Amino acid sequence: MIPLLFLFIITSQNLLFGNKVDWFNQHITIADALRHAIREEGTIFPTYLSHLMSGVNIYYFSYYGSLRFDVLLGALFINVKMIDLFIGYQVFLLILTNLTCYFFLKRHLKRNDLCFLLSLFVLLSSIFFQFHKQVMFANYMPFLFLMLRSIDHYFINHHFTGIIIWGSCIVLHSYFYCIACFIVCFIYFVMQCANHKEYKKPLFHLLIAYVGIVLLTAIYTIPTLYVIVDGSKSVSSTHLLDLLMPTFSLKGLLYNNYGCGFTYLIWILIVCGLYKKKTRLLSLIIINFISNFQLSA
Repeated sequence: MIPLLFLFIITSQNLLFGNKVDWFNQHITIADALRHAIREEGTIFPTYLSHLMSGVNIYYFSYYGSLRFDVLLGALFINVKMIDLFIGYQVFLLILTNLTCYFFLKRHLKRNDLCFLLSLFVLLSSIFFQFHKQVMFANYMPFLFLMLRSIDHYFINHHFTGIIIWGSCIVLHSYFYCIACFIVCFIYFVMQCANHKEYKKPLFHLLIAYVGIVLLTAIYTIPTLYVIVDGSKSVSSTHLLDLLMPTFSLKGLLYNNYGCGFTYLIWILIVCGLYKKKTRLLSLIIINFISNFQLSA
């Protein structure tokens, strides 16, 4: 109910849930063009957008999430306005993010009030802002929590189907942020391996799961990657090594434009984690990654 209360506060002040510029000029327009392309070509894998830019390859816009569930619903219910489906889906993902975070924390914390408080911190971070501004920055979040929960389940039943399913959903919703999500899940998986004192077989299963994600989404990811690489020839080249080198900057720790947008209390908790043996390594990893690796917009 709390995310809905936040939405009520926004709309009661005569404010729009959504960015007037980016939502209508980009997200809604592209999603509407995508669903019409699906209808016209009779497949969920269309190749051409005839309703946009006088016709263009669909993979130039696939990083917006051309196979998101709201786009597929829009193709199924063509008479429903895309803006209604789009806003409804973003509200659903916002609520789902809080719920999946809460249930993920319940597997690790005995006190429900702490689970509730920490999941509330997620809502109070920049995630809420991004859900109605630049959706591809945040719409993968519920699937990331579900993937983390699937990792927990793996060490109980040794089934990795959930990792493949939710990892594929991350890719289909946010092409650019999937790599960061998979790095997060890899770190968490290795820590779980350490807790269970078993490495070889679980890491092999994780590799199979990641290969499964790549194969399931290949018809979407490979053409998009080709378009990105091919389309970058006319601009100044960017070396991959430059993106991976640490910048040794502390700008991302608090409220930098491209920082994480955590609440200040979260950083206090991470620092406090340095004084506990159980959480020291994870706290060091989090601080190092966020403070040193800053990708430019």
